[in-house]
Amino acid sequence: MEMRLKLWFVCLLMLFLLKCGGRGAPEVDIIDVPVTVSDVEKGSIEEYVSSTGTIKPVSEADVITEASGFIQMAVASEKKVTEGSRVKSNQIIARLKNPELVNNARVESRKKAMETAEREYEKQKSLYEKGGVTLRELQTADQNRVDSKYNYEASLIMMDKLNVRVLISGILVKLEKITEGDFVNANTVIGKIMNYDRVYVEVNVSNTDIAKINIGQKAKLVNYALPDEVFTGEVTEISRIIDSESRTYKVTVSINNPERKLRPGMFVKVDIVVRAKENAILVPRYVVLIRNNKDVVFVVEKQRAVTKEVVLGLEDKENVEILSGLEEGERIVVKGYETLKNKTKVTVSK
Repeated sequence: MEMRLKLWFVCLLMLFLLKCGGRGAPEVDIIDVPVTVSDVEKGSIEEYVSSTGTIKPVSEADVITEASGFIQMAVASEKKVTEGSRVKSNQIIARLKNPELVNNARVESRKKAMETAEREYEKQKSLYEKGGVTLRELQTADQNRVDSKYNYEASLIMMDKLNVRVLISGILVKLEKITEGDFVNANTVIGKIMNYDRVYVEVNVSNTDIAKINIGQKAKLVNYALPDEVFTGEVTEISRIIDSESRTYKVTVSINNPERKLRPGMFVKVDIVVRAKENAILVPRYVVLIRNNKDVVFVVEKQRAVTKEVVLGLEDKENVEILSGLEEGERIVVKGYETLKNKTKVTVSK
């Protein structure tokens, strides 16, 4: 009898244990998982097409001598023009001394010849009106007047070649090593002018992204030497044909550069803004997890982490837009979410 009671007790105990360990057993939270939360907020978000390129000036030109002679750098605002000087279009930055050219120009002689021819023409014109000379004599005087004027202007042009001028406004970014009094030949490049108050960069865009690009779209540029400074430009040109080798399209972005912080030759990262949205519900990209092939996040409700399935929208480097699944003000888990399961009990740390 006693043996039977013991057997019944053992059987009941086993049944109880099996029942507790079966499918219907309640989940037991061993410890509360510490997490950090953040309120879901609204903000602005932009989607980019990114590429890289090299800054180029809007215009550049060589400084070239038109004549030969002994060079002397000019003075502007009581300061000699040097490398780095800002110059204006047609400004004289150097002068050449060439006595032979001066003699050949004969400026004063041709000026006097022009004045004499002008007086002779006026005299012949007056006589012709009175019948004192023939039309042929008047035409000859007129021809001499015109020829002498052209001769004088040619001499001025010849003399002006002794002035070394710049073709565009900008910065004298390069000046060859020339000593005052050195002899230089005609057509010698002595420097380079660049205007980079406005610059541009050409970037390559893939065939899959080119449909997103339009003229006038905003672009953000970052130079790796100035990582904390963002420059703004816009798309001004889009190539209509694809490059046969790189299989990409060339897109030109222009940037106003009044402080000239962006310099020609700088390598920059370019983010072309192809879509933007205001007042979007945003969460950090890293908190979106994939569970059962679905995008989910964890929010805290009544001290438990609850799984929320979400639909994603625009993405940038840090955030992602939530089209549905979250509301503004919900508390989303931003730290400690890696091991969470639905309805895990949590402790919210500040």
